[in-house]
Amino acid sequence: MTKDAIALTVLVVLAVGFLSLVLVLMKSPMWIVFPVVFAGLGAICYGIDDLVVKFKNREREA
Repeated sequence: MTKDAIALTVLVVLAVGFLSLVLVLMKSPMWIVFPVVFAGLGAICYGIDDLVVKFKNREREA
């Protein structure tokens, strides 16, 4: 991962954490589900990105 990707990941994690805190302070039941769903979405996006990078590397080698 590049420094930009690491910085973006840290910022997204902080944003999700702060939004979860806001949901807790609002006494919303969504604060339980929101971080888990967002983490799953992030894992899916990183997985897709990894597959795209591998596919591009294979095309360059061929």
